[in-house]
Amino acid sequence: MATVVVTNGSVVIGSTNISTAVSRAVWEYGAETQDETAFGDTTRIMKGGLKTWSLTIEGNQNYITGSVNAIFFSNVGSAISCITKQDAGSVTVTNPLYSGVGLLTEYSPAQMVQGELQPFRAVFVNAGPLNQALS
Repeated sequence: MATVVVTNGSVVIGSTNISTAVSRAVWEYGAETQDETAFGDTTRIMKGGLKTWSLTIEGNQNYITGSVNAIFFSNVGSAISCITKQDAGSVTVTNPLYSGVGLLTEYSPAQMVQGELQPFRAVFVNAGPLNQALS
């Protein structure tokens, strides 16, 4: 089985590439469950419902103009495009591009610990479908 070590990931929020500030980007993709159980069934019968996704981005905080803070702080509660690739190179089967319009629901702009880099964390939830491109 081929494994991948990410060393040159790409994260674009809106039209801004924030890759140099990001250390972690995690997509979660799933489906709601719907209970189809009826009288006479002895086991719950579950059915797949609507798709859901979220994207959590973590990295090193930066307060300069056009930085992660400027993008995230002004967009909390807004829908914005999110695009990631495990490598900044061309999109291929082994370097898929994931994209979607996400509602920015959480942003931690300040977490201060003496002697440590100041991190940020932003969480997006689905405001449209999650797309995967393989070419």
